[in-house]
Amino acid sequence: MEKHTARKYSSPLRERQASQTRVNILEAAQRLFLERGFAKTTIEAIAQEANVSKQTVYAVFRSKNGIVAELLDRAVHSTSTSVRWKPPTCTRP
Repeated sequence: MEKHTARKYSSPLRERQASQTRVNILEAAQRLFLERGFAKTTIEAIAQEANVSKQTVYAVFRSKNGIVAELLDRAVHSTSTSVRWKPPTCTRP
């Protein structure tokens, strides 16, 4: 699946707003997926919960699958940065 790249803005304010919109959509989607499940959660419901239009959700993520991919990516990244694997030490008797 092709990852959707964020638009570049020349205004720092607009860039912060776009970033916050993205976070709002992700948080809304995550809440709804946990409450209703993936199949029963619509883009319209996500948009309403995030206080944005359906068009904004599609512009930012293209689809529900795009939202899920981003949520999974963030979860994996969060887990990989918070959990450090330490190889077992070998002790000989």
